[in-house]
Amino acid sequence: MDNPEMFVLMPPLLRSKRDVLFGNMAEIYEFHNNIFMSSLENCVDAPERVGSCFLERKDDFQMYAKYCQNKPRSEAIWKKYSECAFFQ
Repeated sequence: MDNPEMFVLMPPLLRSKRDVLFGNMAEIYEFHNNIFMSSLENCVDAPERVGSCFLERKDDFQMYAKYCQNKPRSEAIWKKYSECAFFQ
């Protein structure tokens, strides 16, 4: 949605719905990419520690509550605009 070349393919009403369409996916990605993945990688030689990685980061996983609460709104937008050229 940030690509200026694709902007013309986007219906005008969709242009202001990025936060609804994607919710907090960027936050989730950053957490997994920059924090949680390294914790899991430290367990390669000791898989019995994987469970403790989840428990140590349990508060961080609360970000999924926001994602889940937004999901119905995101799906509604997707259904409404899924046939537009931007998504094709």
